[in-house]
Amino acid sequence: MEQDGLVVDEVKAEEGLLSDFDRVAGSLVVEHWKDNGLSKSSPESIALRLDADGFLLKGNLQPARWKLISDYNQKHPRLAIKTFTGAVRRPLFAQGVRRRLYAARDCYKKAQRPAESIPVEI
Repeated sequence: MEQDGLVVDEVKAEEGLLSDFDRVAGSLVVEHWKDNGLSKSSPESIALRLDADGFLLKGNLQPARWKLISDYNQKHPRLAIKTFTGAVRRPLFAQGVRRRLYAARDCYKKAQRPAESIPVEI
């Protein structure tokens, strides 16, 4: 309510509540989404973009998925996985990255959903 009466304004999308990773990765997944899924090549192109934007695996994967990569890196330091692209190219870790991308897509789509209207009685 304002001095002149009730003011109805458009409610902005809740993008401000998204992490930077969810905003970027979610929009990329939505962009690459075809026929109810991602193609086999889409995760790698998304990973390339995430790496270029400076997103780190450790801070953006779920802890259980990061632990698998961390354990692998300790056992195989010469073949350490340090990027999203490196993780997507290894079948053992690709599913974990894919799941994280799907979670980012869900968060992004939820933030993009228009606010529900509130009935006003006069």
